Amino acid sequence: MSQQKKFAIKIVRGKEIRLMHLMPSTWVELQVSLKNMYGTSDFHITYIDEEGDHITISSDMDLSEAYKNYNTKPSIKIYIKPRNIIKEFEDLKIDEPFQKSQPSSEPKIENNKCSENIWGRFRKGGMRGRCHGMWKMFRGTPYFRQMKEQMKNMWKNKSGKGLKDYKIKVIKKGFPKNWVVSCGNTIVITWSVMNKGIKSWTEGSVIEDFKGPLKLLEPVVISEVKPGEVCNFSINVQVPIEQGMHKGCWVLLVDRECAGILRAKIIASAETKNLKVDTLVSMGFNREIALKALKENNGDLNLAVSKIIRGC
Repeated sequence: MSQQKKFAIKIVRGKEIRLMHLMPSTWVELQVSLKNMYGTSDFHITYIDEEGDHITISSDMDLSEAYKNYNTKPSIKIYIKPRNIIKEFEDLKIDEPFQKSQPSSEPKIENNKCSENIWGRFRKGGMRGRCHGMWKMFRGTPYFRQMKEQMKNMWKNKSGKGLKDYKIKVIKKGFPKNWVVSCGNTIVITWSVMNKGIKSWTEGSVIEDFKGPLKLLEPVVISEVKPGEVCNFSINVQVPIEQGMHKGCWVLLVDRECAGILRAKIIASAETKNLKVDTLVSMGFNREIALKALKENNGDLNLAVSKIIRGC
């Protein structure tokens, strides 16, 4: 074999990696080195080529090709595996094929035999049909509906989903579905609600902002509402100066405990905003400054003028 580049040869056996101190130039020298290291040379020897395949080394030519494959690398990994393991794996055979399960030796019940007992009559549908008819008759009675409601309430109470102390139900909304309002205006939103809880809403309960760009001008204090009673809630809201759709959420707090959420959705129109901006521009102010001042003061024209003058 021609003179080869010197490599650091790493012998990999399972998870163990050992360094071979002398670089074998022939297949026989490799066998001798392995025998000195492990006490035997009966190994299946491979290396990994550039494509990631394990290539067997069993001659001087194979060893030379392995060196050429790692010519640009500082070390070469040689993988060894005892031949007896490979031989046992190759000799592993299934002596007998799997047999299909034998059919059950229990005799099948014939139709004429089934018809001689009560189970056979049930299978034929006689008793089953009669029971189904009786069930349909019972299901339509008031007693069944009452029993069903009692079972439903009992299940709710056991699962923690029964009646709550404070609960609100919206009966009717006092505003249209797609409510178009002017930007920067103050609007009144009204709901007709029912107390669905088991406790009264005490006097002094309040409606406060929860989330959304629609903000209350001030918190709303309500009077006492007993369970089952219906009342009307009205809130004053400032519409943002930006046009488009805006959503608002407000919370009803009874003894600082949430009784429910009130929601509303409006569409802000640009008519009022453009009119106020044009008014400020006609007064000699810059359009961008006027728009910014109106936005900071929620569309209030007088406050916007004061803001611009103070800024100047």
